[in-house]
Amino acid sequence: GGIYVFTLLDHFAAGTSILFGVFIEAIGVAWFYGVQQFSDDIKQMTGQRPNLYWRLCWKLVSPCFLLYVVVVSIVTFRPPHYGDYIFPDWANALGWIIATSSMAMVPIYATYKFCSLPGSFREKLAYAITPEKDRQLVDRGEVRQFTLRHWLLV
Repeated sequence: GGIYVFTLLDHFAAGTSILFGVFIEAIGVAWFYGVQQFSDDIKQMTGQRPNLYWRLCWKLVSPCFLLYVVVVSIVTFRPPHYGDYIFPDWANALGWIIATSSMAMVPIYATYKFCSLPGSFREKLAYAITPEKDRQLVDRGEVRQFTLRHWLLV
């Protein structure tokens, strides 16, 4: 029935998989795109550069906290129930398939995109982690993501 399907979807699709997506987004923006570039974009839009607190949160606090919550939600998993009704094993398996289907798409697409890019391993990596508007930097060998400064700068 409807409420059982809703309970199953609510339990599996609305928790860990969304947090995992937010974790991947936080990593993508803060680490690959870069806090400095993101701060420059915010300054261009608002006229003010975000202060150190926000940059530290984006680079360190948010990804660590989100990873912790995702891991804890998986480790402390309890099967869903509706009142006294306990879902059968096949329903739990279906729920996990639903949850992991959205989480798996990120690494699956990243692998596909990486393999379909031209060049050597290093060039593919450079293209994969560089925004499309900066692809000419890869061609000139000026990939800022390949510098230690990019990864350490807050």
